[in-house]
Amino acid sequence: WRRIVAMVSVLALALLGVTPGSDAGAIKNAYRRLLSRNHPDKQAGAGASPEQLRLATEKTRELHGAFRLIRERHGFR
Repeated sequence: WRRIVAMVSVLALALLGVTPGSDAGAIKNAYRRLLSRNHPDKQAGAGASPEQLRLATEKTRELHGAFRLIRERHGFR
C-alpha cells in the first residue's frame, strides 16, 4: 500500500513538472504556472473551441488533484 501511495505521489510531482526533492515553493510555482497556462477561462478569452475548453477543464482538474495530493502528503499549504 505504501508503494502505491509513493508512486502516485511521484506521478503527481511529474504532472506538475517538478522532482521529488523539490521544496514547497517550487511546487507551488509550478502549479500556479501550469494552472494559469491551462485555465479554461483563459482559453475562452482566446476564442477556444468547445473541445479545447473541455480539455482545458480536464487538465485543470488533473493539476488541482495532483497539487492537493502533494500538499496533503508533504504537509504544506
